[in-house]
Amino acid sequence: MPQDDYLATQATEYSDVDRRTLTYLYQPILGPVATALYTSLWAESKRHPVFSQDRHPHTRLMGMLGVGIDELYDARVRLEALQLVQTFTQVDTARHYVYELHAPVAPSKFFADDLLGILLFDTVGETRYDELVHEFELTPVRRPDMHNISLAFSDVFDIVTAQATTPPATVSTSKSAVVSAGTASPEISGVQLDWELLRNLLSNTNIQSGTLSQNQHALQQLAGFYGLDEPTLAAQIGQALDLLTGKLDMRLLRRNVEQQFERVHGSHFWARGSEATAATSAAATALQPSQPTDEREQEMLARAKSMTPREFINAAKQAQDSRMFASRSEIKALQHLAERGIFSPATINVMVDYALRTSDNGNVSANFLDILANSWAAAGVHTPEQALTQIHQYAAGNTKQQQRVQQRSGNRRGKRSEPVPEWAQQDYVAPKEKISADAQAKLNAQLQELARKRQQKKE
Repeated sequence: MPQDDYLATQATEYSDVDRRTLTYLYQPILGPVATALYTSLWAESKRHPVFSQDRHPHTRLMGMLGVGIDELYDARVRLEALQLVQTFTQVDTARHYVYELHAPVAPSKFFADDLLGILLFDTVGETRYDELVHEFELTPVRRPDMHNISLAFSDVFDIVTAQATTPPATVSTSKSAVVSAGTASPEISGVQLDWELLRNLLSNTNIQSGTLSQNQHALQQLAGFYGLDEPTLAAQIGQALDLLTGKLDMRLLRRNVEQQFERVHGSHFWARGSEATAATSAAATALQPSQPTDEREQEMLARAKSMTPREFINAAKQAQDSRMFASRSEIKALQHLAERGIFSPATINVMVDYALRTSDNGNVSANFLDILANSWAAAGVHTPEQALTQIHQYAAGNTKQQQRVQQRSGNRRGKRSEPVPEWAQQDYVAPKEKISADAQAKLNAQLQELARKRQQKKE
């Protein structure tokens, strides 16, 4: 609410390099309002804040940015999704918010992170993406005929051996006193790779030694989001290796995986544990309201636990119509939600199923996902079973949030009340996305042009 206060705290240092990274890499993804909110919070943050003295009402931020409460909320969740801000809340006589600020990840880690890389690539396009990569590339001046004559630490400094093995108490204490909270990278769980098997599958290639270890985090995220098993991932890695040097091109790998997924649209190449036709037929059952609720939910729950979010939404779309596909905005919305790490892939799939069943246009709205995610997080939802329970309780008007709203409304007689934004109202229903005739005609023309190009490639 506008009058609820907030406090900005620093979890990490924020350097000139971080500002440059924010401008070039994060700002295209965040947008102007979220970027301005982030820089404003850093400007207001203090190293040693006093909770009772350094708090401000949210109207202060709204005035600084020239936005309303809804725009401020949208900007905040974007920062949370990219792990730039962690939000904590406390309620006593009023609600208080603490915004813990984290610096952007280093450019090298940003480009090594597939989720961030895909998001930036989709936002700015291939040409600008390559320019940004070049912007942060470092060119070493060393040459093969040069010799390193730098001295070691022990050649310059003298430290008593006893102190080196047993540091003074003050030195030991400082190790834990000056520890940065760090910036967590978005990570998708649900697929655990067998690294030994992956190495064996790549043993006949010219892959450089240590490549898998160096890119383990990026490969794990890629496999988790797209549902890649070891043989599939090994085949994709082999196609992204330099023929001469054996170096792995992560950008090429990421691009190939997404293009392959778009081409097959949920065929057997991606379906694990069952054939694609079975997955599509099962998803169709999930969207049929005529089926018995308990039976439908049991079948949907089984699929939710066996498919990744990317597979699930793709199969659900094709179940509605074989020509349909998950749009780029829907994929981004799911990526944003998955990056937060608050729900398992199976729980996200239940959310997708619910969103599709309650949508008139057969699309998943990013705003609706955000609202639903916040509601489930506040209710303590962690598993897909708990998600179904929350859906049932909401349908019955018996969720904790609904009860608290009713209780507060009964206790507010005679008190000044703040205006409540639409998304926070009890009877709020997510707006239904509608496409205009002009937009539909433009989309049809694009689809026809895409089909023509694909036909030319086949010929």
